[in-house]
Amino acid sequence: MIPKTVKIKALSGFASLGLHKDNEPRLYSVMRQWLGYQKTLQGCLLNGHLGTLKHGTTPNRVEDLQGRFFISVHFGLYPLMISYLATLRPKQKIVCLVGKQKSLPLLQQLAHNNNVDVRFIEIGESFMFFRKCLNAVREDCIFLSFIDIPLGVSEKSDMKINFLNGEMRIRTGLFKLADKLGLKPRFIISGYNPKDNTVPVNSYSVDSAEQAFSIFERYIKNQPHNWDKVIDLKRFYTGHNDGLYIPFILAGNYFALDVKSDKVLQINSSLYEQICSIKNGRLSEEEIKQKRALIYDKTSLYIRKAI
Repeated sequence: MIPKTVKIKALSGFASLGLHKDNEPRLYSVMRQWLGYQKTLQGCLLNGHLGTLKHGTTPNRVEDLQGRFFISVHFGLYPLMISYLATLRPKQKIVCLVGKQKSLPLLQQLAHNNNVDVRFIEIGESFMFFRKCLNAVREDCIFLSFIDIPLGVSEKSDMKINFLNGEMRIRTGLFKLADKLGLKPRFIISGYNPKDNTVPVNSYSVDSAEQAFSIFERYIKNQPHNWDKVIDLKRFYTGHNDGLYIPFILAGNYFALDVKSDKVLQINSSLYEQICSIKNGRLSEEEIKQKRALIYDKTSLYIRKAI
């Protein structure tokens, strides 16, 4: 069972996608689909086997046969990307470039139970990390990594892009790494169709993180419930988190998520409307300042920005 706090945070994540009061019925529908997707995803990881899930055929299978550096996202049944590449290239070892993720043991178990030869290398800036990658290139390994955490070879987010309803920080280190290794990146993304239990796979040739996120954005807009990391969306926005709030509605009640503290505050409809008015772009800068001051006087909350 998914804890209530996770449900609330996920709901606030969907709210930052633009699903809020004006289309509340769709917000609840997407939330229910996301919870169903989470159940399937966790079952895939915890059970350690593929069960009756079937891979869909990618229209770019020929290009995938030539690719060496695959970049993916936590969308659909993404753990099965390892299985897809192993089925596609059974004679080559797969190298997963990973951060310090709690789910790593589950991925290792999934690979072991399905007889997939996978090596996990923790991303870092050291010469040893790059040397391991060079050795993997010489051994003709396939690389797989994920870019929507965001993840990179540096702690610094070195690029800002327009994404969904705002501007997002991303890291481009994986693309720089591919260039240093002399490999062409391919963006690969899975889905999930619960009607026939299939996992469609699509892939694209990309030259930059900006191109990859542009493609990813289209998938999120069409199927927001299939993004595992939607609850972390608020962490990707640019600027300081001080005074950053996400207003949303749950079961007819009004809430605001304080991004910095990660705490959810229950508010009344009047305050909800005032917070929303700050983010809708209809007020002048002077009017926004006045609205902030009014909210602060009544609640002691400083709403620097709302998303």
